Formats: sequence, C-alpha cells, structure tokens
Amino acid sequence: NIEIKSRPEWDDIYTPPPAQFAKLVAQVVQEHGVAERVTIQSFDVRSLEAMHTLHPDWPLALLVENTASVVDNLARLSFQPTIYSPYFLLCSQEMRDTLQDRGIQLIPWTVNEVDDMRKLLELGVDGIITDYPNRIGEL
Repeated sequence: NIEIKSRPEWDDIYTPPPAQFAKLVAQVVQEHGVAERVTIQSFDVRSLEAMHTLHPDWPLALLVENTASVVDNLARLSFQPTIYSPYFLLCSQEMRDTLQDRGIQLIPWTVNEVDDMRKLLELGVDGIITDYPNRIGEL
C-alpha cells in the first residue's frame, strides 16, 4: 500500500496539488515496476480522483475515519474504489453487506489487537491493516 497523505490546506505548502502529487506517485510506482503489486490509498478523495484519472485500472482504496454511511462516503467519488478502508471500530455487518453487494473489498485500519482481528475476520473483512502482522498468526 502507498498512502497519499494530502489535505486541501496542505496544497502547495506541504504537498503538491492532487493532480501533480498523483502524477509523481504514479511515476515512482512505474519506474520501480511495482504497479501490479501496489494499492494507492488516501483519505483525500481529490488524490484518489486524480490517480483514477491517470490510471483507472489501478486498485484504489478510500480511507475513512468519519461516521457517514458507506453510501454517502462512496458518493464523494466519481468512481467505485476497489477497497473501502474504514477505521476498524466503524466496521459493521451492514457495512460489510453493502460493500459486498457493490463488489468492494472491506479492509479496515489499524487493527493491532488479536481480539479485534478475530472479530473482524469473523465479520468477513477482506483484509486487515495492522502495525503487527505477526499477530495474525496468533488466531
């Protein structure tokens, strides 16, 4: 995963504007020949839109930390992302069902405790973002 960390208030101060940022990230991905193994993720829909414009076939993940509905969050994009990636405590069966019906993977972040991993796997998530991948082996 490559996360594009951007916000409107950071444009031209800490980060390039979204279109330029996406172009730079895509260039590095292509230069290193890893496009087939990379998912681009961001909280900033502008960055995802820019990347989708450049590479509509690349998997993109919408990171989510708000309590808006899945439908409302997805409506912020002009395309369907490959992955919906909410903060893990936001996950529910309703969310899982909605995403599954749309063919979108559910991969929550950042799940570091084994009990939380277990609950999410039982819910049927498609993957887990964690700081401790070795803990999956404890399940």
